[in-house]
Amino acid sequence: MDKNTFLDFAKSFWLVISTIFVAFVLIFIFWFLIVKAQTDYLQKNEEYNVLASKRVGTIQINRDRGDLEALSQKLNDSFIDKDKFVKFIEFIEATAKDTGNSIDLSNISEKNNIQNFKIILGGSYPAEANFIAQLENSPYLVRLTNINMNKTFDSVSKTGYLKTTLDIQVQLP
Repeated sequence: MDKNTFLDFAKSFWLVISTIFVAFVLIFIFWFLIVKAQTDYLQKNEEYNVLASKRVGTIQINRDRGDLEALSQKLNDSFIDKDKFVKFIEFIEATAKDTGNSIDLSNISEKNNIQNFKIILGGSYPAEANFIAQLENSPYLVRLTNINMNKTFDSVSKTGYLKTTLDIQVQLP
């Protein structure tokens, strides 16, 4: 082999080796950048997921706050204050009439923000049971404390009817 051929071979060899070396350096740099980009992506994705869950939590809190405000308003409306006292008595009388009962309503006492009433109903058992159900499902905070049912007989009209005495408590604000 002559000297020029050897030099051409050496130049070509070093050129190929240099190109391979540069390619490995570039591959290593790109690999490093890809790993860094992947790490950054995973970190940003995790931050995004945390923020998204906080946003969903915030939306849920706002939704729950609205539900709680509605529930709070419903609870406040269920207390019988001086403005609603007449409406409550009208409700009791209308419910008795709608269920086919006669009614005698008397105020017993007020103590510790609780108003006690005595209600005397006259009617059939289904009518009185319906009245009690509507009273329990009313929008007011009402608690039945005593129920006493007696069957009575009217000797003049020769008919029997049920007489029920209810003691109820109404929570005042």
